[in-house]
Amino acid sequence: IEHDCRVERFANLAPGVKLAGWVRVGAHARLFTGAVVIPSIKIGEGATVGAGATVIRDVEAGACVVGVPARPIFGGGGREVSGDRD
Repeated sequence: IEHDCRVERFANLAPGVKLAGWVRVGAHARLFTGAVVIPSIKIGEGATVGAGATVIRDVEAGACVVGVPARPIFGGGGREVSGDRD
């Protein structure tokens, strides 16, 4: 965890998570093993970041993002995001 980060209550940062400077992780958010977050990104309350994901854009509350770069597979509130899914 780099400088000036804010991790709110009950957030879970799994082993190997890397947060660059000025990152904000909302309450109850979950970042799984090896996730990387670039500077000044906001991870919303209750959001999920998959293992090994690289987050380069803000993640809205309740969303689930995966991949490199991280893309949503579920939007805020658990809504499935349309698009190609193999």
